Amino acid sequence: MEKNSENNISKSRKPQEGDVEVCTGAFIIRDNKVFLATGPKFHDKWVVPGGHVEYREKITDCVEREAKEETSAEVKAVEMICVSEDLHKKVNGRDRHFIFLNWKCEIVKGEPKVDGREFTKMTWMPIKEALADPNIAQSLKEPLEKLLEEK
Repeated sequence: MEKNSENNISKSRKPQEGDVEVCTGAFIIRDNKVFLATGPKFHDKWVVPGGHVEYREKITDCVEREAKEETSAEVKAVEMICVSEDLHKKVNGRDRHFIFLNWKCEIVKGEPKVDGREFTKMTWMPIKEALADPNIAQSLKEPLEKLLEEK
């Protein structure tokens, strides 16, 4: 029995190293608002801090490391929100498959700020408002819906 056409398409070519990438997302929450940032790399779409899990790195360590690298704030990963994915993300002219491990985080020390390179703008947005924002990255919708259900 055939699963679906997407699976057939992906089987029609040989996978390349880096086609499937495991990443984390740090949903830093304060006062029912989520920290969002954007920059040139993100084509003006709002995203959360996060990045690739390194070899032999614990997932929570990755969430906390990426948030600190990208915002200067120390955070604690307190609860996994959900696993989501983007099957058709085009990066550097190549289709990729990203698996996102999304974590609810709280600030331990410092105040999140943009670094001026990767992130050039930031905001604290109410979760419901973020979900409705047309400039929110598609990959954030499922975790934001889950956060909204918690309320």
